[in-house]
Amino acid sequence: MFGPKLELGMIGLGRMGGGLALKAMREGVKVVGYDVNPPDKKLLDAGMISVSDYSGFVKNLKAPRIIFVYVPSGPMIDTIVENLLKVLEKGDIVVDGGNSYWGDSICRHKKYLEMGINFIDIGTSGGVAVEKDGACFMLGGEKSVVAIVEPVLLKMAMAGGYVHAGPA
Repeated sequence: MFGPKLELGMIGLGRMGGGLALKAMREGVKVVGYDVNPPDKKLLDAGMISVSDYSGFVKNLKAPRIIFVYVPSGPMIDTIVENLLKVLEKGDIVVDGGNSYWGDSICRHKKYLEMGINFIDIGTSGGVAVEKDGACFMLGGEKSVVAIVEPVLLKMAMAGGYVHAGPA
């Protein structure tokens, strides 16, 4: 018997986010993507659903939604997540892949948890090769939330390239 189809949202479709989206789709994961720039044709050809705003994630993904954010660290992450909070529902999960400062990640985790949104910070390495080979992930977050995200991460990780390092 087959379980539910794995799916994820991806904000930031550049080299890392776009590469991970392609890897996920090759592994059978449904991907809904958003970027301020038009998506690369190969993402669309691979089956990615492109959305023009964050409400598209709510319309195209089942709860609890898993939304990865692969944009450079800094204030942009907070702006993105603040806008996501306007449309996400309690229990949804935001995964910050922007290699943010750990102190910022702890603050975000506390803030979003108060609003019922789960937050995971994730260090990602692998460069542009993630599209083909997968990535190495080191993540921080609550075990119960990591357990929800783990099946998707394992589809995008290279062999042995995944570790849950503890809480956010």
